[in-house]
Amino acid sequence: MASSTEKVQVEYRESVQSKSTTDSMATSPNNLNKIYITVEPLGEAVSKAIEKGDIGANDDFKIRARKLADDYGWDVTEARKIWAFGLGPDDSVNMLVNQTKAILHLVEVRSHIIAAFQSITKEGPISGLPMRGVKFNIMDIVLADDPANMGANEIVETTRRAINASILLANPGLLESVHSATIQIPETASSIASDIITKRGGNIFSEVKAAGASPYTIEAYIPAKKSSGLETILQTAIKGQVSVQLVHDHWRPLEGDPLDPESQIRNLAIELRQEKGLPAEIPSAETYFDKA
Repeated sequence: MASSTEKVQVEYRESVQSKSTTDSMATSPNNLNKIYITVEPLGEAVSKAIEKGDIGANDDFKIRARKLADDYGWDVTEARKIWAFGLGPDDSVNMLVNQTKAILHLVEVRSHIIAAFQSITKEGPISGLPMRGVKFNIMDIVLADDPANMGANEIVETTRRAINASILLANPGLLESVHSATIQIPETASSIASDIITKRGGNIFSEVKAAGASPYTIEAYIPAKKSSGLETILQTAIKGQVSVQLVHDHWRPLEGDPLDPESQIRNLAIELRQEKGLPAEIPSAETYFDKA
């Protein structure tokens, strides 16, 4: 939906930039269950296909697997083992894949593992934000002999810990929303507008002069954070009629490592944590996983 630029809600997402460096294992409180998780980037092509509705949780699993194999290079057998997607509109662009084989009692814990996965995609470990573009792999599970010892109280938080550790071992980062801006101004002010857009981190991709007295139209990509107040700034500089419409277009990774105490992105991650009432300190992977 297009919107004014006077008060833009800046949105961020959490993601990962590489495959986790090792399987992350967590043990249940009763010490009878273990789960091993890895995570990796889902890939932008698949992520966009989910956002467009070309791939989704409600698809026939065989048809979806064939599409992933034919169009995106997935192994068709692996693609048939997708268990779940993120649950809400903000975190649907994530997949949980069962990579295990012949695990006894797996059906007993499937819903618990999915619940843990979907809780993390809603609130990731860096800043408590929705996650985007992550593939979560269940690599192995060791389960108790008696199903009574593998209830939700044993499995959900255990899985959450393994997932969080995997994310923190996969070069985690933040994504920022980038808007597509349609800006209409007098043609005589085109150079002034272009300079302002560029200084605010924008990338102009189209400039059109319509026939007659119609306004000059500039289209540009601008980070959401730099979009707020753009219309007022242009009006002040141009002293003429200005119209700015914004719509979210894509996500862009922010530079830096939020786990690096010296990086600027860490300061942003901490600020976002505090806005959500979380402790300022970003947890380490060691906070979550257990040693074999």
